[in-house]
Amino acid sequence: MKSRRWPDFTLLWQAALVVLPVAILSGVALYYLREDKASIEQEARDRAGVLAPELARRLGERVGEALKSQPALPEGVILDGRIQSPPDYARLPEPPDWPDRLTPSEAALWKAAQEAGFQEQDAEAARKALTLLKASGASAAARVNAEYGLLLLESKGAATPGFLQQCVDFAKRAGGAQTESGAPLGDLALLLALPRSLPGRAPDGLLAEPKPAFEDL
Repeated sequence: MKSRRWPDFTLLWQAALVVLPVAILSGVALYYLREDKASIEQEARDRAGVLAPELARRLGERVGEALKSQPALPEGVILDGRIQSPPDYARLPEPPDWPDRLTPSEAALWKAAQEAGFQEQDAEAARKALTLLKASGASAAARVNAEYGLLLLESKGAATPGFLQQCVDFAKRAGGAQTESGAPLGDLALLLALPRSLPGRAPDGLLAEPKPAFEDL
């Protein structure tokens, strides 16, 4: 029967004597590294707190000197909540209220025209609905939108000789008329005419007369 061998405790003890100091030294080094990092960060914060006011003062002096050399800004004039002087930036379009003022029958015609023209791609059905809306007793804003819809349908077909003039005439009469989203219809009509204009030349008669405004827009 073989005798049972016991582990050599001498070798284990020697390995422990080697590994244990290394582990202790590594832990101590890691601790001091963390302490050094925290100390460096705190020192940076303290220096920034001391330097920031002085840098802000110097920067303020330079900005003040630069502003002194610039011409004085004119006094602003605000009227009805809008800047009149100096000229304000153009505001984003705001949806008008004419769609809300449509009668049920007028709203049905407008919806049918939109669905036929944009969803179903049925130009004939859209043209029929828009023609009925234009001839109805709807508001001027609704009727001019119907007229623009007819121009838009015509622009998708073959070009006709009088189409450009139709767009120009419409732009002159559109006044302040807006689409449902608030875009100016007169400008949109001129964009339809632009591809049919001569290069580098505005459509004839565009600036001949001022644009009248619809009474109920």
